[in-house]
Amino acid sequence: MAKYYRCLFYSIFILGLSSCKTELTANTPASEYCSRDPQICQDVPDEGWCTLKRDDLIRSRWYAKHAPSDKHNYLLLNSMQNYQKCMTIAARIRPLKNKIRKTIRTEALLNITHEIHQRQQEILKKRDLFSLYYRWSQLGDHDAKEMFLNRETQPQMNDPILKYALASLYNQSNPKKSLLLLQQSLAGYTKKWPIPHYLLEAIITEYMRLKQYEQAYIWALVLKKLGDVNTNFEQLKRYRHFSEEQIDDFKDQAKKLVKDIKKRQYQAPTSTP
Repeated sequence: MAKYYRCLFYSIFILGLSSCKTELTANTPASEYCSRDPQICQDVPDEGWCTLKRDDLIRSRWYAKHAPSDKHNYLLLNSMQNYQKCMTIAARIRPLKNKIRKTIRTEALLNITHEIHQRQQEILKKRDLFSLYYRWSQLGDHDAKEMFLNRETQPQMNDPILKYALASLYNQSNPKKSLLLLQQSLAGYTKKWPIPHYLLEAIITEYMRLKQYEQAYIWALVLKKLGDVNTNFEQLKRYRHFSEEQIDDFKDQAKKLVKDIKKRQYQAPTSTP
């Protein structure tokens, strides 16, 4: 209660009411970003399609505009491409009643496609780690891949996105190192951004590659809980039979992992398995 009145005091007499706005997190609805900056939402209509991709795009636009950085520009370009892919499908669908919806979707698709092209031209000129990652992963630039790998020891590589990128380069030659990098990536996420499902899927894949089927099962449970994904546990059981007692233990371990991950308190191992 004291904190509330202190905030109210500062908002009225010193900073203005905007100083007490809710902190933005991965769970903040898109409408909150739009209310703070309507411009970032003007060309992405909320008409029932591609809602999740739209929300991610709006969030990314906010951070790229209000906290500009190489990382936020990279995330924006990725969210734009995801929105574009979804709207490409939506634009092909003919609404039975509201015909104007097709026009709205087509305009949104054309706008986002144009913006992607512009940003891709800009990123080709950049040499920061996020731009290099985008260039080799999305545009097939092998020179960018070599430049990225040669800067592996730089402090900026501790970012969770770049850790994931680095892990993908080692998943064939050194799966143990790849797994450790993936776990470090997971540990690096804050509440500001949602944890991508593909990161958890990659951890499961590496455990399977290393034939650590118990851990693969545990992380599959984690993915099911966090990502609401229909995991094929029967497929996992083909590699190793687990007793009911073991599965109960796996569920307990997964429950703790989920709790830590949600609180962003997950700690990665300090060495390769």
